[in-house]
Amino acid sequence: MLPLLERKEQLVSWLQPTDGGVEDQVPSLRINNRFYSISLRLQKALFRHVRLQADFLNRERTPDGREKLRIPVSLLRDKRRTAARFSARANPPSATLAPDPTPKPTRRLEVNHSTPPYFRHPP
Repeated sequence: MLPLLERKEQLVSWLQPTDGGVEDQVPSLRINNRFYSISLRLQKALFRHVRLQADFLNRERTPDGREKLRIPVSLLRDKRRTAARFSARANPPSATLAPDPTPKPTRRLEVNHSTPPYFRHPP
């Protein structure tokens, strides 16, 4: 059923409580004059084509001038959480560490310039 409904945004009816605002709208499917709620999985299929851009505004106007949500609030939250997870993965923290501000004492190495006995030339 999901492939049949994928990207079929025109099938969604938005219900808004009489005392609520635009943010309180709920998406539903109307089948045989009955309204059914839409699961998050089905919302993802219906609104798969909607991409979150930096200037994304979750409101749009209908042809009669009313304002409605672009995608359901629950789906918007899920898309933002996914986007944050992928942006964190795309920019991993740097593996280089800042240099230590306290200088460490240097060790002085003594070099033995004498040749080991097995490298000496016979007299």
